[in-house]
Amino acid sequence: MPHLFRSFALLQSQDENFIGNPQDIGDMLKPYRLSITAGGVEALRNGIKKLRCLRTIILSGSQLNDRALGDIFQKFTHLRVLDLQDTQIECVTGSLGRMTHLRYLSFANTQVREIPAAIENLRMLQFLILKNCTRLRVLSESVGRLVNLRTLDISGTGLNQVKFRFTFMRELKCLKGFLVREGGVENRNGWSFQELSSLSHLTSLQILRLEKTITLEDARQSALQSKRHLKELELCCSTDNGATEINRARNIEDVFEALKPGPSIISVKLENYYGHEFPSWLAPSHLRELERLTLDGCLYCQNFHSLGQMKYLKFLVISGSSMSPYIGPEIRGTPDNGVAFPKLEQFHISKMSNLKSLSGLEKGDMPLLMNFRIVECPKLDSLPSCLEHCMALTNLHIEHADSLEAIDNIPSLIELEIRENSKLKMISNLRRLEDLKVINCLLLDIVQGVPSLRAVLLNGRKSAKFPQWLQPEKPFMLRRLEIVGNEVLLDSCSSATAPHWSVIQNADHVWANLTDGSFYFSSKSSGNIHRSARSLAQTSLHSTPSFTMPIAPQVEDAVSMDEVISSNEQIGQSTRRRWMRTDLLFTALLFVAAHIFFLSTKY
Repeated sequence: MPHLFRSFALLQSQDENFIGNPQDIGDMLKPYRLSITAGGVEALRNGIKKLRCLRTIILSGSQLNDRALGDIFQKFTHLRVLDLQDTQIECVTGSLGRMTHLRYLSFANTQVREIPAAIENLRMLQFLILKNCTRLRVLSESVGRLVNLRTLDISGTGLNQVKFRFTFMRELKCLKGFLVREGGVENRNGWSFQELSSLSHLTSLQILRLEKTITLEDARQSALQSKRHLKELELCCSTDNGATEINRARNIEDVFEALKPGPSIISVKLENYYGHEFPSWLAPSHLRELERLTLDGCLYCQNFHSLGQMKYLKFLVISGSSMSPYIGPEIRGTPDNGVAFPKLEQFHISKMSNLKSLSGLEKGDMPLLMNFRIVECPKLDSLPSCLEHCMALTNLHIEHADSLEAIDNIPSLIELEIRENSKLKMISNLRRLEDLKVINCLLLDIVQGVPSLRAVLLNGRKSAKFPQWLQPEKPFMLRRLEIVGNEVLLDSCSSATAPHWSVIQNADHVWANLTDGSFYFSSKSSGNIHRSARSLAQTSLHSTPSFTMPIAPQVEDAVSMDEVISSNEQIGQSTRRRWMRTDLLFTALLFVAAHIFFLSTKY
């Protein structure tokens, strides 16, 4: 039923929306919502001149410049939504203050240097997105007068001076990029934690530069534990000199301990935390409803105590903990029913340069795990044995696990992607595997026990020959085979006389692309081969014909001989049908003439 309502709404509103080049808008169409995806600056300026009823303009990634932006501010004062993300604007004029009906305004990923003081006139504004405005240095006091603001995102900006306070922003629910003030009250490069105490409706909060916190009492003024609506919390330190981080580890541990959230939190992220122990509140006894946990760049924490006891945890990322050689039994804890991570669906491990083993998990753990990723763990030499019993696991991604030699015995796996694994030699006994992607695994020699395999992607940009595993005695019956490589590799399977034609002859569809992404040739099981001009030229160099014929310039792909024959057959059939129709018509005319002659002689 919801799908029916959505389809009906789309049908009724189709004349109110337009996506594309504004110059293509006809005179009869008067859209309320405009998303510009094509056209230059002049096309943009000329196209919007004739529009009167616009309420939403999405210019994300378009070629908008400062002059065209000024036109928008002057003409469309009744806009509700203005998305300028990824545009080329640098200067925002004071005419922004004319857009008093605006609810959503985004300058994300632009080169904006300043937000004019006239922004205080946008009293209805609810969303202000300044994410990754790296050239933005100052935010004026007028931002603090946006009393209806619900979301403020200033993460990734270049701010070094903030003049406004959050006193009047009592409706704020999402705050990304809260900068901790360095130094005393007179320093305006950030805010004191006390500013957070008045934001009682916060549901999502990101705090940056926590290493600047001077005393434990400052952190306690945030009163995070009393914010009963808070659901998402990110606590981030800046990267710093390693020696400095170690010397101040004790202080940062106390700061994070003081930033204890309430028990209703469902998502926590710790980034670049350089304490040696995680805060005590990061435990299943306190975070009883936690669903998402990201531990990114926690260099000196080696133990992940009792995470497996978190009953509702669905998403877990452990990244950049380079000091940890093992993830042992301590991660399981003592779960009530003996099953660790009972609700976990996605588990990502990355950038752990010393990790050798994931032996801490047992049979029956992670029963709902669907997606498992291992990236940049060069010393990891084996996968957890418990994966054999994870019957929901369908997707596995392994990249730069340079000590791993085999992937086997995961019966539920359907999709497997392996990248840059320098010692991987064997894939075996994956009975349900359907989709295999192999990118630059040069030692992979054996792929066996995969009866359900139907799609293969081979990226051999670092090799000039086909791997042995793709040439088994009993060939794979593939629906789709995609090959990426250099011309030497692709030419070796591009025709029936090529040495590795057997690699592709049993695949229903084959796509071969060069390493720069350009098309080279494709084929179907019917024998049709489509070639690019480059492939045709390369083929002619290796052939020795007795005579040559001029070839028309190739724009894209050549037409195969089978298609020519088929076309000739169709022409012949069409000709025969025309002659048959002519014969039938002539016979009918003779019959009518004879009948008329008979009647005339009779009477």
